[in-house]
Amino acid sequence: MTAPPGIAAGRDGVGDPSADRPGAGDRPAEVVAVGEVMGLLDPAGEGPLEDAGRLTLRIAGAEANVLIGLSRLGHRTRLISAVGTDPFGRLIVRTLRREGVAVDQVYRDASAPTGVFFKERYADGHRRVYYYRTGSAAARLSPDHAGLDRLAAPAVLVVSGLSLALGRPDGLSSVVRQAIRHFAARGTRVVFDPNVRSTLWDGEVAAKDFAELLPYLHVVLAGREELAILVPGATPDQAAQALCDGGLRAVVTKDGARGATLHDRDGVTAVPPFPVDRAVDPVGAGDAFAAGVVCGLLRGWPLRDAARLGAVLGAAAVTSTGDWEAMPVEPDPLRLLRRYERLIGDGRGDEVDG
Repeated sequence: MTAPPGIAAGRDGVGDPSADRPGAGDRPAEVVAVGEVMGLLDPAGEGPLEDAGRLTLRIAGAEANVLIGLSRLGHRTRLISAVGTDPFGRLIVRTLRREGVAVDQVYRDASAPTGVFFKERYADGHRRVYYYRTGSAAARLSPDHAGLDRLAAPAVLVVSGLSLALGRPDGLSSVVRQAIRHFAARGTRVVFDPNVRSTLWDGEVAAKDFAELLPYLHVVLAGREELAILVPGATPDQAAQALCDGGLRAVVTKDGARGATLHDRDGVTAVPPFPVDRAVDPVGAGDAFAAGVVCGLLRGWPLRDAARLGAVLGAAAVTSTGDWEAMPVEPDPLRLLRRYERLIGDGRGDEVDG
């Protein structure tokens, strides 16, 4: 893989369990996330999946990807989820623990499987993902097994719209809703990534869920098309501004290789992308971006700098076929931000006319 300029590639996530780093279970987490982690079967080459001669077994899941990125930046993280008592579940727990993510709130469900998915890549850049998650342990996770009352309130809670779609009405979806309300009432900042999927969470259902939870949210990280779904009748820029005017601290609109736009109380700011020599796979870039934004929030940075760090991490993520393996290990994220500034500029004067 080719990492962005000046950034060391991350560790391989599948290795010797004797190399595990200590988990974060002995201290309260700064960041808690709720969501499903799955086994990922990733082909070594390009072309139809049925012709793949070799598959690499990995783990991936939006919220877990974010937590791994934050752990690699020196933050204490914890996942609320469930896995089956199967090889995929054991790999998930082992890998997260090695990456420093506390797994004491990952419920082991002997009566349900761990979800799995497959990637398919083509030389022309086309990507396809096949999910097998119906009835998974994570989708069936109930509030009784989530253990929210056992946890100290984190500084940040990370959740996604995709997790709101799973296990409706009494499974994972209900855990996510309870976590948002439970921790927001205790001063936790809720960072929400819609992660809209047309087959699971889209249209009127997504807009209704979002409107119900909006009063509890702090920052929203969304693609332009996602904003159009969540706030019907408005352009993405109009939607972002209306959400900020309505009380959100910020909306960051992600636009892939074109970068991102930050809307907050101080105005509208463009966030140019961080360059890479070659993009291998864009899956996971949004989660890496979210890790950078959350890291900046935890460290009290201006939101513009938090989004720039997100751009650096997102660029790193696309240099690997895995969702999170290329995210950098850097206990001083300010160094990553300085690299962005050296390559892109310090950002003075990059505000967008609103």
